[in-house]
Amino acid sequence: MKLKREIFYLAKAFFEYKRGVDYIHHRFFVAPRIFKKNSISQKKINRSDLSIHVLTSHHDLTMLFWALASFIKVSEILGQLIIHSDGSLTPRDKKIIGRVFPTAEVIEPADFINRFEPELKKWPDLHRLRTAYPDLFLLKKLVDPFFSSAKKWH
Repeated sequence: MKLKREIFYLAKAFFEYKRGVDYIHHRFFVAPRIFKKNSISQKKINRSDLSIHVLTSHHDLTMLFWALASFIKVSEILGQLIIHSDGSLTPRDKKIIGRVFPTAEVIEPADFINRFEPELKKWPDLHRLRTAYPDLFLLKKLVDPFFSSAKKWH
Protein backbone atom coordinates (compact mmCIF):
# COMPACT_ATOMS: atom_id res chain seq x y z
CA MET A 1 0.00 0.00 0.00
CA LYS A 2 2.80 2.46 0.82
CA LEU A 3 4.52 1.83 -2.51
CA LYS A 4 1.29 2.41 -4.42
CA ARG A 5 0.69 5.69 -2.57
CA GLU A 6 4.30 6.82 -3.15
CA ILE A 7 4.01 6.11 -6.88
CA PHE A 8 0.77 8.11 -6.93
CA TYR A 9 2.46 11.13 -5.31
CA LEU A 10 5.53 10.86 -7.53
CA ALA A 11 3.36 10.78 -10.65
CA LYS A 12 1.38 13.78 -9.42
CA ALA A 13 4.56 15.71 -8.63
CA PHE A 14 6.16 15.02 -12.00
CA PHE A 15 3.22 15.12 -14.38
CA GLU A 16 0.60 17.37 -12.81
CA TYR A 17 2.71 19.85 -10.84
CA LYS A 18 5.92 19.57 -12.90
CA ARG A 19 7.92 19.64 -9.62
CA GLY A 20 9.10 16.04 -9.34
CA VAL A 21 12.70 16.79 -8.43
CA ASP A 22 11.56 19.18 -5.70
CA TYR A 23 9.20 16.52 -4.38
CA ILE A 24 11.97 13.92 -4.21
CA HIS A 25 14.29 16.36 -2.45
CA HIS A 26 11.71 17.39 0.13
CA ARG A 27 10.20 13.93 0.61
CA PHE A 28 13.41 11.98 1.05
CA PHE A 29 15.94 14.53 2.32
CA VAL A 30 14.18 17.43 4.07
CA ALA A 31 11.20 15.66 5.69
CA PRO A 32 13.26 13.01 7.54
CA ARG A 33 15.31 15.79 9.14
CA ILE A 34 12.14 17.33 10.58
CA PHE A 35 11.50 14.15 12.60
CA LYS A 36 15.04 14.19 13.98
CA LYS A 37 14.74 17.66 15.49
CA ASN A 38 14.44 17.96 19.23
CA SER A 39 12.12 20.92 18.96
CA ILE A 40 10.73 22.74 15.96
CA SER A 41 10.50 26.08 17.67
CA GLN A 42 11.85 27.87 20.66
CA LYS A 43 8.99 30.38 20.50
CA LYS A 44 6.85 30.60 23.60
CA ILE A 45 3.07 30.76 23.77
CA ASN A 46 2.19 34.45 23.75
CA ARG A 47 -1.61 34.27 23.72
CA SER A 48 -3.01 32.53 26.77
CA ASP A 49 -6.56 32.96 25.44
CA LEU A 50 -5.87 31.06 22.20
CA SER A 51 -5.76 27.35 21.39
CA ILE A 52 -4.75 26.00 17.99
CA HIS A 53 -6.40 22.71 17.01
CA VAL A 54 -5.33 20.31 14.29
CA LEU A 55 -6.73 16.91 13.36
CA THR A 56 -4.19 14.42 12.07
CA SER A 57 -3.52 10.79 11.28
CA HIS A 58 -0.46 8.56 11.19
CA HIS A 59 -0.37 8.89 7.42
CA ASP A 60 -0.32 12.72 7.58
CA LEU A 61 2.28 13.10 10.31
CA THR A 62 5.00 14.45 7.99
CA MET A 63 2.62 17.02 6.55
CA LEU A 64 1.49 18.00 10.04
CA PHE A 65 5.06 18.63 11.17
CA TRP A 66 5.83 20.56 8.03
CA ALA A 67 2.70 22.71 8.30
CA LEU A 68 3.17 23.41 12.01
CA ALA A 69 6.85 24.23 11.55
CA SER A 70 5.92 26.73 8.82
CA PHE A 71 3.11 28.21 10.89
CA ILE A 72 5.26 28.61 13.99
CA LYS A 73 8.09 30.15 11.98
CA VAL A 74 5.96 32.93 10.47
CA SER A 75 3.23 33.44 13.05
CA GLU A 76 3.50 36.31 15.48
CA ILE A 77 0.88 34.84 17.79
CA LEU A 78 1.01 31.40 19.32
CA GLY A 79 -1.49 29.67 21.53
CA GLN A 80 -1.75 26.25 23.12
CA LEU A 81 -1.37 23.53 20.47
CA ILE A 82 -3.91 20.71 20.68
CA ILE A 83 -3.49 17.81 18.26
CA HIS A 84 -6.60 15.71 17.76
CA SER A 85 -5.79 12.19 16.59
CA ASP A 86 -8.09 10.36 14.23
CA GLY A 87 -7.21 7.21 16.19
CA SER A 88 -4.37 6.02 13.97
CA LEU A 89 -1.41 7.66 15.75
CA THR A 90 1.00 5.08 17.08
CA PRO A 91 2.79 5.35 20.45
CA ARG A 92 5.94 6.18 18.45
CA ASP A 93 4.10 9.00 16.65
CA LYS A 94 2.97 10.46 19.98
CA LYS A 95 6.50 10.22 21.35
CA ILE A 96 7.87 12.13 18.35
CA ILE A 97 5.11 14.75 18.67
CA GLY A 98 5.97 15.17 22.35
CA ARG A 99 9.65 15.63 21.56
CA VAL A 100 9.19 18.05 18.66
CA PHE A 101 6.22 19.97 20.11
CA PRO A 102 6.73 19.63 23.88
CA THR A 103 3.84 21.91 24.86
CA ALA A 104 1.32 20.19 22.55
CA GLU A 105 -1.49 18.07 23.91
CA VAL A 106 -2.55 14.99 21.92
CA ILE A 107 -6.18 13.94 22.30
CA GLU A 108 -7.25 10.50 21.15
CA PRO A 109 -10.89 9.96 20.05
CA ALA A 110 -11.68 7.61 22.94
CA ASP A 111 -10.00 9.96 25.42
CA PHE A 112 -12.11 12.82 24.14
CA ILE A 113 -15.35 11.00 24.89
CA ASN A 114 -14.14 9.89 28.34
CA ARG A 115 -12.73 13.28 29.36
CA PHE A 116 -15.43 15.57 28.02
CA GLU A 117 -18.59 13.46 28.16
CA PRO A 118 -20.12 15.31 31.14
CA GLU A 119 -19.80 18.62 29.29
CA LEU A 120 -20.85 17.05 25.99
CA LYS A 121 -24.03 15.67 27.59
CA LYS A 122 -25.20 19.25 28.14
CA TRP A 123 -25.66 19.34 24.37
CA PRO A 124 -27.74 16.17 23.73
CA ASP A 125 -27.75 16.39 19.93
CA LEU A 126 -23.98 16.87 19.74
CA HIS A 127 -23.43 14.09 22.28
CA ARG A 128 -25.62 11.72 20.30
CA LEU A 129 -23.90 12.53 17.00
CA ARG A 130 -20.36 12.43 18.42
CA THR A 131 -20.89 9.07 20.13
CA ALA A 132 -22.94 7.53 17.29
CA TYR A 133 -20.37 8.47 14.64
CA PRO A 134 -16.97 8.41 16.37
CA ASP A 135 -15.06 7.98 13.08
CA LEU A 136 -16.68 10.86 11.20
CA PHE A 137 -13.76 13.25 10.91
CA LEU A 138 -15.86 16.35 10.20
CA LEU A 139 -17.59 15.97 13.55
CA LYS A 140 -14.20 15.76 15.24
CA LYS A 141 -13.08 18.92 13.47
CA LEU A 142 -16.20 20.85 14.40
CA VAL A 143 -17.11 19.53 17.84
CA ASP A 144 -13.89 18.52 19.59
CA PRO A 145 -12.16 21.93 19.69
CA PHE A 146 -15.22 23.51 21.27
CA PHE A 147 -15.15 21.09 24.21
CA SER A 148 -11.44 20.36 24.58
CA SER A 149 -10.38 23.94 25.23
CA ALA A 150 -11.69 26.55 27.59
CA LYS A 151 -9.77 29.29 25.79
CA LYS A 152 -11.66 32.28 24.44
CA TRP A 153 -10.35 31.64 20.91
CA HIS A 154 -10.11 28.11 19.51
